[in-house]
Amino acid sequence: MNSEFEHPIYYVEKKQKLDDNIIEDLELLELSKESDERVSLLETVIKPNSKIGVENLNKLCEYYTDDKSFIKDTQKYNK
Repeated sequence: MNSEFEHPIYYVEKKQKLDDNIIEDLELLELSKESDERVSLLETVIKPNSKIGVENLNKLCEYYTDDKSFIKDTQKYNK
């Protein structure tokens, strides 16, 4: 994975690391049980269509923030 690219949340001072237990419980990256019919939550929502996209899913669930300004800016960008 290209280590030069960082998601915008990396530059937010007011961020928290998402606990590994939450990532596992919500099956954000991996399923708790093997299934040929199901994929992880992030794969379902984001639908990555490249190897880089799939590798990038790990970075998407590293941090969270309650910085209202950052959240509003991100919502505008993602519309």
